[in-house]
Amino acid sequence: MDILIADSGGTKTDWLGSDGREKQTIGLNPNQVDEASARRVLTEEVKPWLQGQPEKIYFFGAGLGTELRKKQMDGLLRLVFPQADIRTETDLMGAAYACLGRRPGVTGILGTGSVAFRYDGRAITERRGGLGYLLGDEGGGTSLGRSFLRVLLGDGLPGYLEQAYMEHSGLDRERLMATLYNHPQPQRFLAELVPLLARFRDRDSIRTLLLKSLLFYVEEVLRPLHCGKEPIVLMGGITRAFPELVAHACSKAGLHHATILEQNPIRMLAQFLTQEEGT
Repeated sequence: MDILIADSGGTKTDWLGSDGREKQTIGLNPNQVDEASARRVLTEEVKPWLQGQPEKIYFFGAGLGTELRKKQMDGLLRLVFPQADIRTETDLMGAAYACLGRRPGVTGILGTGSVAFRYDGRAITERRGGLGYLLGDEGGGTSLGRSFLRVLLGDGLPGYLEQAYMEHSGLDRERLMATLYNHPQPQRFLAELVPLLARFRDRDSIRTLLLKSLLFYVEEVLRPLHCGKEPIVLMGGITRAFPELVAHACSKAGLHHATILEQNPIRMLAQFLTQEEGT
């Protein structure tokens, strides 16, 4: 059976076909991307790449936390792939399947945003965080980018870091403010600073900034969900960019047995779904 799997977050969507090929497009969170843009991605990027009609599609996406949003995404996928058997779920369920399978435990996602949840092996029973870039998302890419710009604009960073930012973004201070406050997707604009932060991760000012945000996430969002010796798995773009800092934050909070997932989880998700199909 030709199966297409999608794992869609706030910044990007990872696609995996039955032939093992992978593709990446923009994130298709319906709260951030309008239907016309999402349809264009599916028809002009995904469908030609597939070179055929998938028989089954699993779509796990951010922004699908309500039945209305799930139906909207389901309808869009059916419009582009009318012959496919389609299943839409939240990105949290995709993370649970990839990280824990059918084991109860706690999963933390550190991507563009951040969230953590408890999973009983079948369903998500409790969650914390996930309030979006205006109210939270500590430890996620938008929060890290926001913290960096706040310190930069407050003259709290060495001059070479401001120069590196200007070279990275092509913006001076005046244009930075105008761009940030007029950007159609400010959360993505902020998260695009993560590669710059990764480049200077060993500098004291950047390391301190990163650890402060990650420690807040672990202590205030992740740790309250944990009890006993259930597995804890953290995943997402930030865990892949800063695995040693995420591990350090977990150790500081007493979560010494936490697993830091450094690889893209879509193949682990595919393995779980294949096993489920066979049972």
